[in-house]
Amino acid sequence: MVEVVLALALLFAGGAVLIALEHRCHAVARPRAGRDWLKFAVYAGLIGGLVGMAAGLGRAGLVPLLLLVAGLGALELHRSRCPRGSRLSGALTTFPLLLGLGHLLLGPSDTWFRWFALALILVASMDSFSQLWGRLLGTRPLCPRLSPGKTVEGLVGGGLTTVAVAAALGPLFLGHSPVPMAGLGALTAAGAVVGDLTFSWIKRRAGLKDFSSVLPGHGGVLDRFDSLVVGAPVFFWSRLVLFG
Repeated sequence: MVEVVLALALLFAGGAVLIALEHRCHAVARPRAGRDWLKFAVYAGLIGGLVGMAAGLGRAGLVPLLLLVAGLGALELHRSRCPRGSRLSGALTTFPLLLGLGHLLLGPSDTWFRWFALALILVASMDSFSQLWGRLLGTRPLCPRLSPGKTVEGLVGGGLTTVAVAAALGPLFLGHSPVPMAGLGALTAAGAVVGDLTFSWIKRRAGLKDFSSVLPGHGGVLDRFDSLVVGAPVFFWSRLVLFG
């Protein structure tokens, strides 16, 4: 548990440094800076809260929480005023939502918490650092029609950060070699990007910016957990292939 807390502290510290650099380099106005720090605080609270609940309640204790997240996500899809075709797309997304998040509960009982924490940290690394690096260094749009804020530089920066985090935490958390752990980090990062872009496509087709406004600075539940819906299954199956 100490290693997990230390890893989260370093992850959040790195994010805070990049936010401060962006604000200083781009002379970000105070209102925008305040919103950025609020968004960062909410995200840190969500990730830290999930890890804390897993440590305190165990695998079974997370089941109601994941069901709640999936239920709220399904409600956001149902309430979105979509064109006719998008309503069907939203309904069909509910089952993959449950299936994807459910992969967080899988794994060997003796090391489950460490794998769970690692999965969460890797997806969070890609999700947050791709945005932070993109805002600091990004100039080339990645998918302007789906997600105008994403950049090629952000994708590369987030991916490299996630690979480095996986290579560093693998030996610390589980005693595995950095090389296969780096591969696990790269595959998980790719899964997180696919999840993010998939739900961005759903939002654009529905004519939405965010699924809701329940989370300050983030939008809806799906806006925050979209990367995890695909990233968690990719992490789980990649782990099985690489480590058995």
